[in-house]
Amino acid sequence: MKKTVYILLFIFLCTPLLADAYTFTRTLSIGSSGQDVKELQIYLNKNQSTQVSQTGTGSPGQESSYFGPKTKQALTTFQNLNAATILYPLGLTAGTGFFGQSTISFINANQQTNSVSPAPSNNQPVVTNSTNTQTTSNILSAPVAPLNTPKFMVSLTTITPGTDLFVGSDTKLEPLDFMLDNEVLDKRCYTEYTCELDISRRLSSGIKILKSTDISLGSYKITVLDSDTRAPSTQIDKINLTGDNLITGRNFAQKVNVYTPFQVFTAQTVNDSFILNFEGTPTPSTATNGFLIIENTGGLRSDMILVQYEI
Repeated sequence: MKKTVYILLFIFLCTPLLADAYTFTRTLSIGSSGQDVKELQIYLNKNQSTQVSQTGTGSPGQESSYFGPKTKQALTTFQNLNAATILYPLGLTAGTGFFGQSTISFINANQQTNSVSPAPSNNQPVVTNSTNTQTTSNILSAPVAPLNTPKFMVSLTTITPGTDLFVGSDTKLEPLDFMLDNEVLDKRCYTEYTCELDISRRLSSGIKILKSTDISLGSYKITVLDSDTRAPSTQIDKINLTGDNLITGRNFAQKVNVYTPFQVFTAQTVNDSFILNFEGTPTPSTATNGFLIIENTGGLRSDMILVQYEI
């Protein structure tokens, strides 16, 4: 599995919704049914590239209330087209077909059209404390240290040598080169708008400048830590959505951010452990697989692990 992607991107909440726009509130997946499924199909069918079906059930004008494989595929395509906003802030590089909080927030904020992600802004993240069940926002984001109001996004601004960086933009990145200070980085692009950059294991510590050959895109300060600095890590395969979860691991800071498909939490740690509780957070009604990421203060993150979220 590729290293996790963490890109600052804030959904433009100032965009007004249509008066008759449907507001999505429930997570959906294969087997779900209801009016919200039909409304999701109607929304996906606005764009030919994300239509549930070309003809018959699920096609424009014949949307159904059942979430089946065709709906999942259409939603996956939609998530990939809007990956910079929906997927990368969650640490994902490809659509899942799961209609979770990130996708819900994006669609609710962009009901007028079915289109690709807007350009990023530099708003600070909104997170919740795992001991406080009040959800303050569905927006998932991470702090960055931008220069010159950059027009591209980065997954991390604090790294150790050998850490891969992901970049994304609504400007085509595939033809561009990226440099960390004066060193041109090896690059692999997954779409024309998202690429992975290889960081040398021999990189020295200090503050570096990440920029591209398109100077109009701006640049970022990247903090490179000593190579012996360790990222947080944990080993867990199941998490209960209805009770306390004791998360233990290594290299935890006194305060950590915890990224899940449903919400970002902030938790205080004691002896490399903390309690994670989803009470009051919108979660699916059935068990589902999803990711978990732990981030120390300063931006150093664990690898993404897949866990089963149980009811």
